Amino acid sequence: MNEDLQYLFDSLGFDNFLKLCKHFEGRSVYFKKVIVKDMLKEKIIFEYSKGENYKNLARKYGYTESWIRCICNGN
Repeated sequence: MNEDLQYLFDSLGFDNFLKLCKHFEGRSVYFKKVIVKDMLKEKIIFEYSKGENYKNLARKYGYTESWIRCICNGN
């Protein structure tokens, strides 16, 4: 198994990895960076709305506090 597949296997677990393989069997899959970035922004905004602060979010996601503030304020 190559490194990318091993990473998916380790991250998803056997059952979810198998579902993913069956769903995409025979096809190439490409994940655009913007999709991941948008999903991460939504997660950050959600966590902020639930009471998490800029400092903790910055530490958790590896961004600066000012960038987290921009994300949460819609800039």
